[in-house]
Amino acid sequence: MKKLSEHNVVPRVLSILMAMVLWLYVLSVDNPDVDGTYSKIGVQIEGISQLEKNNLVIVDGAQTTVSVKLKGKRDLIANVDGDKIKATIASASLSPITAPGTYYVNYDISLNVPEGVKISTKSPSQITLTVDRIISASVPVKLENKGALPDGYYLKSYTLTPDAVTVKGPEKDVSQISYALVTYDLSQVTASVDTSLNYTLMNKKGEAVNMSRLTVEEPSIQLKTEITRRMSIPLTVDITPTEYITADMVQYSVEPSSIQVTGLPETMSTLNHIDLGTISIKTLLEQDITEVTLPIQLPNGVVAENAPDSAKITFSFKGLVRSPLAVSSSSFAPSTSFTYNDESIALTLFGREEELAKLTGDKVTITPIYSADTLTPGTHVLPVGITIDPSIKVSVIGKYTVTVTVPDIGNNNDETETP
Repeated sequence: MKKLSEHNVVPRVLSILMAMVLWLYVLSVDNPDVDGTYSKIGVQIEGISQLEKNNLVIVDGAQTTVSVKLKGKRDLIANVDGDKIKATIASASLSPITAPGTYYVNYDISLNVPEGVKISTKSPSQITLTVDRIISASVPVKLENKGALPDGYYLKSYTLTPDAVTVKGPEKDVSQISYALVTYDLSQVTASVDTSLNYTLMNKKGEAVNMSRLTVEEPSIQLKTEITRRMSIPLTVDITPTEYITADMVQYSVEPSSIQVTGLPETMSTLNHIDLGTISIKTLLEQDITEVTLPIQLPNGVVAENAPDSAKITFSFKGLVRSPLAVSSSSFAPSTSFTYNDESIALTLFGREEELAKLTGDKVTITPIYSADTLTPGTHVLPVGITIDPSIKVSVIGKYTVTVTVPDIGNNNDETETP
């Protein structure tokens, strides 16, 4: 048995060795060296602050992504996390950049992967960066009104504060900017506006400029507008009637009957007419006129374009007629201070026909109006007051006088004198 056992050792050792060789072969066949490609790796750029100190900025290439091919055993490559691969442009690579232009710079790949994984290739071999100069420019602000104001409302003026904005960024972008545009919808505006608005930078073609690489000093624009309202306003007068001529008997027309006026909406909202003033019917009759011209006085804050300075009011009377009446000197108030030179006065009366028919000369009293202190000897023309029987409802048209003679002797005091 012992001899038999000694003969079995060699085959056993050989079997073990063959098994190990076979295992190593299997391992080499099932876990070969393989490549792993990792794409869209963002590039970190160091030294940006140094560019900014030189008033430079990267305008293209900063968002470039790279691809890396790694080589290693299959099991190692399978465990590689793409997030552990970093691409970096070192600040030293940016040192030669001192002016605007296109530059091809190197970049480094750093790995945080299992040992045994190596970089096979990277693409692209270099990164292309476009660099531009940073400049500032002031551009004007323009207002674009959207929609039309409601009927009767007008944009008198507006202000934009500030009226220009300062833009900073790459020279290529800033040089395209023509103006800053603010828009406002006026379609519902019926009062002055004071509001803050955002704006858009525009090029010469009226197209919006990409502002992603630009900075502005003014975040918004303050818009203030002065809105006015234009209306047709009637012209009116107030009539003061007499005892016998009431307002319903008076008809009148105003020329012009209305005028176009403009003012702030809050002022115009309370304006429904313009009063020319008061006209006394008594005054019209005394002056025997039927037309009066009055100035047009506008309220504060209201203007009228192409409107006359005055208006003409023409009167007529409904159901009233004129009638002459000769009043003899027997109806003159007696006086011891003077004698009357006139034998009668021809009056013009105004009223309804039925009232005028009742009037006779004996129902009228003519009383001179004078002051005893000024009534010196000689001939005088004195104004008179006319009193009509109150039961007869008529009015006198015009003003009248009488001529009297004061003698050289006698007392000038009289009971009918008017102080």
